[in-house]
Parts: sequence; structure tokens; C-alpha cells
Amino acid sequence: MKNIIIRVCLLLLLPSMAWAQVDRSQKPQPGPAPEIRIPEAQQFTLANGLKVYVVENHKIPRVSFSLQLDIDPILEKGKAGYVRMAGQLMRRGTKTRSKSQIDESIDFVGASLSTSSGGVFGSSLKKHTNTLLELMADVVLNPTFPQEELDKVKKETLSNLQAGKDDPDNISSNLQLALRYGKDHPFGELETEKTVEAITREDCEQFYQTYFKPNVAYLAVVGDITLEEAKPMIEKYLGAWAQGEVPSQDYEMPKAPAKPQVALANKAGAVQTVLALTYPIDLTIGDPDYIRTRVLNEIFGGGSFGARLFQNLREDKGYTYGAYASINQSQLVGSFYAGAKVRTEVTDSSVTQFLYEMNRIRTTLVTDEELKRAKSKLTGSFARGLESPQRIAQFALNTAIYNLPKNYYQNYLTTLNGVTRQNVLDVAKKYILPENAYIVAVGDVNAIEDKLKAFGEVRKYDNYGNPEGQADQSLLEGMTAEKVIAKYLEAIGGKAKIDQIKSYQAQGNTQIQGQEAEFVVLKKDLKKSLSTLKITAFGVEIKTIYNEGKGIQSSPQGKQNVEGKELESLSYGSAIVLENSYETFGLKAELKQLQMYEGKPAYEVVFTSESGNTSVRWYDAASGLLVKEVRDQQSSEYLNYQEVSGVKFPNKIKLGTPAGALEINFTNISANPALDESNFVIE
Repeated sequence: MKNIIIRVCLLLLLPSMAWAQVDRSQKPQPGPAPEIRIPEAQQFTLANGLKVYVVENHKIPRVSFSLQLDIDPILEKGKAGYVRMAGQLMRRGTKTRSKSQIDESIDFVGASLSTSSGGVFGSSLKKHTNTLLELMADVVLNPTFPQEELDKVKKETLSNLQAGKDDPDNISSNLQLALRYGKDHPFGELETEKTVEAITREDCEQFYQTYFKPNVAYLAVVGDITLEEAKPMIEKYLGAWAQGEVPSQDYEMPKAPAKPQVALANKAGAVQTVLALTYPIDLTIGDPDYIRTRVLNEIFGGGSFGARLFQNLREDKGYTYGAYASINQSQLVGSFYAGAKVRTEVTDSSVTQFLYEMNRIRTTLVTDEELKRAKSKLTGSFARGLESPQRIAQFALNTAIYNLPKNYYQNYLTTLNGVTRQNVLDVAKKYILPENAYIVAVGDVNAIEDKLKAFGEVRKYDNYGNPEGQADQSLLEGMTAEKVIAKYLEAIGGKAKIDQIKSYQAQGNTQIQGQEAEFVVLKKDLKKSLSTLKITAFGVEIKTIYNEGKGIQSSPQGKQNVEGKELESLSYGSAIVLENSYETFGLKAELKQLQMYEGKPAYEVVFTSESGNTSVRWYDAASGLLVKEVRDQQSSEYLNYQEVSGVKFPNKIKLGTPAGALEINFTNISANPALDESNFVIE
């Protein structure tokens, strides 16, 4: 209470004190760069080649250990993802401890411990340093890569991939990586369902055995510890780590396109476009240009409201909530990015403004005010970063691994403060290249393709950055939505047999947060439906009922009426086969286009309700089967059709929702079961 009273009193006094001391008609001038004092690292090397750097900081009784491997990125080819998984699994079991035992030991002393394919990080109070280092050494020297843990990681990855299939941000990221670096470069490889499923425990172990060697490792120790204290502990726990020969890799430098290229990925019916302009740049860690590019990017498209892209596309034009850019350095090759989420109808106008700002900053000097503001923000950001032991450790490691001058970080702010307007213009001319950009747009291709042709050659890609094959457009000749629907009905058994099915029951299972969940669907007479999701381990049951124009959802949080567009969607969700009765629900069907889906041509048909609700459905052109639907921000993939009473139903449905991905496997599907009316009672 005393502190609160003091703060209130200070706030009451501040206005009068400020007016007495500050002339508010004058903008405050930035002061000189603050003096940065980063303790110099003390170094020693173990007999096995492990290089250790100790940075003392006795302000708080805490010590952090950052182990980093100096290895070349690895091209994983048909098993993309195994390197990342190997790093994750190192912490999930050793020769002497299970994952739960490691977790308990870390939690017991209030420490943290994380592993990755690039190294290990741990932090604890000084009094627990021996315990932490012993645990850290155990995961470094004795990982066992348990099969059950690999299975969990793979399952989680596949779930994330499924959820990302219809996430425009994820699709854009995939496409940018594939284009910027190429898929024969480790930075351009993408994890897919196929590569993840191919990963074995042996792949992970082989990565560890080949690359986790002390002679290519650096260990930064930061905190309340001296060299004299650190050396015997590290020799005790990591001295037995066996060195070995580690292979090196060489990759060609990715090149920006000779002229602008437009890359499109389709998000049918999207009301906005995820837009990005990107290309690789020759900017590696330690490059003398780096600090200058930081200033350039802060002015051009950094995170502040004052950046040019933000001011133009949001404040002036109102095209987006925010437009940003980044100029990045890395171990092999840097990158340029500028992008925003914009309304579909202004996609081409937004590209025009991005290109305008790119050209403007590389042809005219920035203002003194812009330069001062950028330096001020970057100075504050750097100074705040010094509060993190992990950041200090990274400084020490970067200095060693990339042969930076020993005073590189001590002089960082002095170098930053010395950047001039001409310096910014020089690096802008070197790294801002509007004529060599990939213009990546993820959105409704039907609405944006023609408008973007003015900016360069247009090419289409799938969700993983693969060039989309050209569907044989002759398959569209004479086709209508009605014919596509008729072909589908015939493919699953024929209208006569479908008409005989008046009720439907399906039971399946899925996993949510690692727990088994039961899923049941009941439908009757085109008027009633029930879906139930039950997670026994969590004691959770969610029911959604539709009954002749009324809908309700019950959950542990209570009951809620379903209304508006959600109710309308629920109504035609009561159809056993929507295509057999869509007109009954007042839906109109329109054949939009023929496009590639999973490498095969598919008809895109849009069902629209009287209120404007849409269900976009794709039907395989060859088999006629429904393969995918997007409705209510949820995607559904239909797989493994099996015949029940003469009609084929999908036995597997992969759902992609804003909350995550689910894979439902139906174990029992019944046609014309006797369904009790009590199932559909709305109270």
C-alpha cells in the first residue's frame, strides 16, 4: 500500500514538475549513445576440443549454459524434419533417465533445459549449477531417442501440417522459402506429410552420432560464476564427450529472379490476400553492412508506426492493419521480406505501393528525423537485450564462431550512432531490389490473378511451394455444377440408393492434446442431427443438436443457442449427402473452375445459401468423389471411401480448424439405424 501511495503522489506532482523543467514546444534531442559494458569472455578449451567462454555477471545468483554446434545446415531431402526432431528428442530420454524423470529433476530445482538440433540451453540458480550441468551432460552424451517419443513428435507435426494446409500465413511462408532458396537448399526444404512419415528413430540417432561432437561445439557460460569455478565442473561432466570428424557441406548461393515473378497460391473465397515481396540477399553474420541495414529496415518497414510501409499502406491508404519488412542475416544467405495482409480488392494497388516505397528509399535520402527515430529505437532495443543471459551468451558465441572483432558488441551502439543518411541510401541501393523480387500472393486466385499479371510472369503453386500442374481445361467443356454433382452421386452409389437412406450414424475416434476422443454423428430425415465429442480423460463432452430450425450447443461452460449463419450452416449439415438435397435447403450451386488438388484435376463447386453462406467443395475429375470442403473457416478432407448399404461414405476425415487439426477415423458407419427421438431434443 505504501508503494502505491508513493506512486500516486508522484503522478500528481509530475505535471507541475514537467512544465517547470521542460519546454514542450521543442522535440527532445537524442543523447549520445550509452556506453555499453559487456564483460569480456574468458576462454579455455577441453582436451576433446570443446571451446568454453565464461562471462561473469554477479548481479544475481544465476548461471546459464549455452552449447552451440558450428555445423553446416543439412539437406534432409526425402526426410525433411528429422534433424529438428532429433534435437527435440535429445531431452526426451537418456540411458539413465526417462523424459518424466528429466522433467521432474529440472522442475525440482526450478531450472530450465531445452535442446535443439543446434545445441542445448540450460539455466538455474547458482546453488543448483552442478545438478543442471549433470542433467545437461546426460542429454548431450546419452540420448536414446525413444520410439514412443518420436511417434508423439511425428503425430504432433502431422497435426500441425494438417492445420497449416489452409492457413494462408503458413502457405505464404512455405512458398516464400521454396522460392527464395530453392528446394535443393536446406533453407528451402519443407516438411510434408510424406517426409515426416518417412522419418525413423535411426535417422535421428544417425544425425546425433554424426554431428554432436565437442570439437565443433562452443559453450558459453554466463552469470554468477568464475572461470576457476566453471572449468573443473565442465571438465567433470563434458570431458568424456568423444570428439570425431564432422562432415562439411557446400551449397550454391541462391539467386534472386532476374525480373519480378508473381507466385500465386489459391485460398478460395478469401476476403484478403497475404502479400509478400521477397528474395535472397548476400548478407551473412558479421557483414559490415548489417548494422546499417538495421537502420534502413527500421525506417522502411520496421515494427514502429512511423515506418514508411506502415504509414503508406495503413495510415494513408487504409489497405491493411499493418505492413512490415525485414532484412535478415544468416549463416549462409540473408533475405529480404516486405508484406501485409490486404483486402482482396486492393491486392494490386498494395503491390504498387510496396514497389513505390522500395524505389523511393533507394533513390532519395531519408530525413534526419527518420534517422534519429530509427537510431533511438534500435539503441533501446539493444540495451534491453543485455538483460538476457541468453543474449549475452549468444554474443560470446557469435564472436567466436564467426570471427567477429572482440569489441564488435561493445562498439555496437557507437557504430549504430555513426550511421549517416548516405550510409542508409547506399545499403538501400544494394539490398532493396524491386526489380528482382518474388511477389507472393495467397488469396482468391479468381479475384486477383488478372490484376497481378501487370507485375510479372504469373505462376501458380500448391500449399508446399510446388509448381501447380496445369489442369486439362478441356475437362471443363460442357460441364456444369449439376453435372459434377450428378457424377458424384453416381460415384458413391447412385441417387436411388441414396434416397433409401433416411437415417445415418457414424462413430469414430480422434486425438486432442494427446488424449483419445470419441466422435459420434447422428442424422435423420434432413431435419435433425446430433454431433458429440467426448474426451473422457478431461471429463469433457460437447454436443451440438439441430432439430427442425433450432440449434443448441452444450459444453462444460453451459448451453448456447445456435443462431444466424451458424444455424443455417447447421441445418444443411443435417443432410446425409448434401448434394442429393442441396436445393431443399435453398442452396445454389455454381461450377467455378477446374484446378489441381493433390496433383490431380478437381472441379471447384461453390454452394451458396440465401444469406450468403458458402460451402466450397472440390470433386476429383476422374473418380467424381468429393475430396475437400471449406466451410465456416474449417476445411475437411474426405478419404478412404467405404461402401455401406450400397452407398460410399468416407471413413476418414481430416479437419483443419482455427483451433488446430483433427483426424477422425470412423470405426462404424450405419445406414438407416433406428434413432431415438430423444437424441434430438432441444431443451
